[in-house]
Amino acid sequence: MSTVLTVNNLTVKVTEKKQMKTLVADMSFTVAAGQCLGILGESGSGKSMTCKAITGLLDRSFHSDGEAIFSGSNLIGMEPNVLRKIRGKDICMILQNPMTSFDPLCRIGAQMAEGMAAHTELSKVSIKERCFSILDRMQIRNPEEVLLKYPHQLSGGMLQRIMIGMALVMEPKLLIADEPTTALDSITQYSVVEEFKKIKENNRVGMIFISHDLGVLSQIADDVIVMHNAKIMQRGKTKAVMTNPGDEYTKFLLAKKKAVMQKFYQVLNPGNEVSVCS
Repeated sequence: MSTVLTVNNLTVKVTEKKQMKTLVADMSFTVAAGQCLGILGESGSGKSMTCKAITGLLDRSFHSDGEAIFSGSNLIGMEPNVLRKIRGKDICMILQNPMTSFDPLCRIGAQMAEGMAAHTELSKVSIKERCFSILDRMQIRNPEEVLLKYPHQLSGGMLQRIMIGMALVMEPKLLIADEPTTALDSITQYSVVEEFKKIKENNRVGMIFISHDLGVLSQIADDVIVMHNAKIMQRGKTKAVMTNPGDEYTKFLLAKKKAVMQKFYQVLNPGNEVSVCS
């Protein structure tokens, strides 16, 4: 597997009340083509901040040091206008809340077309055909009607699938998914996870999947990094980390997940003894 991204000693700090606070401390990892790296952690652990630093989505109040080598160039400290050409074409990011990722005043079709026009040399006719192709690939019915609708007229799951489709049509080398299933119901979550599985199986894309959900990561990630308080607590093959956690914080996360599942099964099976395997 060829390496798509190499991150070395990434540190992110922010100035708060005239003091420097560390949000990501000495982060290092690699992402290979056709593989998914899962980043696991609770809110505030630094997982989303890591990827925002890599893609240049932090404002001037943040300070990023280290390396993020992509196609031979360091993304950290890269000129914004240069990085902007890479982001959206070679690197695509799918954000947590699809409702805030679309312009509420523009129709879906217009926004899809604008994104493709900015990063491709396709004609208007080809762009329109590609929009229909995206919706068909994401199994979205009545594409003519969907393209004419505004974001608030579509469900979160449908918007999320459109975002995934738009990312894939750019044929990126690196796809970053920042908690894409958090705001979705269980059925839609399953559908979205299946789409990411297809990306792994059918594309040579390197993927970073950020989540606080052990269940989701166990389905999609080949390797996993566990973060807590801006630091890496454990890393390794996903199955090995899930079945044999060596770090106390990882054990805590697994125990909490097990407790939630135990309660869930008890509700479904009142009065019965239910054992939940870790």
